[in-house]
Amino acid sequence: MEIQEGRIKFRFADDQNPIKFDDTPLYSKFKDGIPEGKGVDFITISENKLVFIEVKDFRGSETEITPRQRIICGLRKGTEKGGNKVEEDSLDIEVSQKIAHTFACLYGANTFPEFTDKADVLKPYFPSDSNGPIEIILFLEGDFGSITRPKKIIMQLIQDAIRKRMDNWIYTPKVRVVDSKSCPERIFQVTLLEH
Repeated sequence: MEIQEGRIKFRFADDQNPIKFDDTPLYSKFKDGIPEGKGVDFITISENKLVFIEVKDFRGSETEITPRQRIICGLRKGTEKGGNKVEEDSLDIEVSQKIAHTFACLYGANTFPEFTDKADVLKPYFPSDSNGPIEIILFLEGDFGSITRPKKIIMQLIQDAIRKRMDNWIYTPKVRVVDSKSCPERIFQVTLLEH
């Protein structure tokens, strides 16, 4: 199955059963009920493993202030950094919030008969004992590397920060930050599209 998100086309493996979560009627209905409600871009399920995928494509804007601030872990919207006001939370904060809100949305929907009494498209993704392990993937495209901090190191720092935030409230055996060169082919492959 192929699904496009912005300028990236994702080709999911046959066993993944992906949904574009933030386009579902469920997300539209429930996100306004959660303060600053957010959701991940994709959820997949295979062999009872839930995979939450968030996509960030900063190609072409890597030198701008906001994208560069977003890769600094723990930076909150509204604070100051280097004389500039931070416009958006850093990626570790945003991804953690999106995972939490997605869980809240799915769990909440699971309490409504209109979603649980029929074969709703999201029913397999509702939190339950049968879901098994959870994997979180931040797909981060853009060239943020430098001589002192290669992109691989930046991705590792973001990955560690997301894991630390998640460890406070949910067990996630696998958290990964990947790009087009390191994406997990057993889950998806990508094609980068131009403007």
